[in-house]
Amino acid sequence: MEHELAVRREGKAKYEATPLSFQFSAMTVKAAHAIALWAYPPPYTLYNHEAEHRPAAVRSMLDATNQFMTITNSTGDRVGFCYFGNNAQVRGGCYERPAIDIGMGMRSNLTGKGHGKDLVEAVLNYTIGCPPDSRMRVTIAEFNTRAQRVWEKAGLQEESTFVRASDGVAFRVMARPPE
Repeated sequence: MEHELAVRREGKAKYEATPLSFQFSAMTVKAAHAIALWAYPPPYTLYNHEAEHRPAAVRSMLDATNQFMTITNSTGDRVGFCYFGNNAQVRGGCYERPAIDIGMGMRSNLTGKGHGKDLVEAVLNYTIGCPPDSRMRVTIAEFNTRAQRVWEKAGLQEESTFVRASDGVAFRVMARPPE
């Protein structure tokens, strides 16, 4: 049974993640278009939206059922986004056990600079309104060891691995037990 984060959709909510603070807001058209243009260097090009796929990516980010949020820092700069639910699952993975699935992205020019820990903590803090017995789960490309290390430090552990049939990309499903 999936928990909706609809309570958080009203207005902006501020959550602290030492030493930075972040604002979470419902995805806007402007933010979705900007995020769709973010370009990541190899090997992270998997996360890029090619020009022909950008309109679909923007529509997905703006679809309220996908629960996309834009994340800004204390000075109002867009630093990332997150989303929750089935849209955070990758086709081919095993998601039989109930959990809150989390997807997250960081602005491409901020990656690899030690900001991941703060952003992950902020996203996890954002889910505080979820039932206390909720498991948190992420699915991360196997090659993305930076993201895996950050989520491991946040208490998530490998639950399973799989290879997506459509392109042969390997993924790790990681989860944190309920607190």
